[in-house]
Amino acid sequence: MVIIGKRMRDRFLITDEQESRGSVNSLLGALFGLWGFLLAFTFSNVSTRFENVRTMMVDEASMIRNVSLRIEILPDTLRDKFRQLQEMF
Repeated sequence: MVIIGKRMRDRFLITDEQESRGSVNSLLGALFGLWGFLLAFTFSNVSTRFENVRTMMVDEASMIRNVSLRIEILPDTLRDKFRQLQEMF
């Protein structure tokens, strides 16, 4: 009975060339999915690092501004020396 079923299938069922390549397509789909996850994690890390660098730059600019404003409070004799030091920085 099994042999008859196999012979009927071989004779009447048209085989599809894509059927034999189904496992390759599945593998490619899985690889593209993993590549997408890797790319998403990479962009996430880059975004986090960019935000950290931006925050550090804003903090440094704020500190330089505060130093400039505090130099104005000093007496004239010290103010010129501190301005020269700030320009060197």
